[in-house]
Amino acid sequence: MQLLIKKITATINKEAGVTLLETLTALALLAILGVVFYSSIATSSITMASAEEKVEIDNLARAQLEYTKKSDYVEYIYGSPDTPPDYTTLDELDPADAYAITLPDGYSIDVTAVALHEPDAGVQQITVTISRDGESLLVIEGYKVDR
Repeated sequence: MQLLIKKITATINKEAGVTLLETLTALALLAILGVVFYSSIATSSITMASAEEKVEIDNLARAQLEYTKKSDYVEYIYGSPDTPPDYTTLDELDPADAYAITLPDGYSIDVTAVALHEPDAGVQQITVTISRDGESLLVIEGYKVDR
């Protein structure tokens, strides 16, 4: 048994330890891995925020289109100075209204309606545009029927 302990002790004593070069190499590799990990987390965070904004904009545009479709039909009068018909946007509603929303700063909604036939035969093409700081982000179209 003592012979085994002497062999183990002799083996341990032969190793000089870790050199400075090996330590610096290991630290450099860890630093590189840390930078790669941090940059991937930052990139995924930015991508997720962008995706959330796109979903919010899409939901807002679709809600506005559906609200416009369910609103009372406003006849399109050709040659009238008030054309095209003016439909209320969700941010213009009374805050007590269930459909009312508050737009984030810099965002705006624009709704336009154009009759498909002259004179207005009861079908209009509705276009909803969501903009931020004057830049158009999303445009969707649908149809409104006078029922």
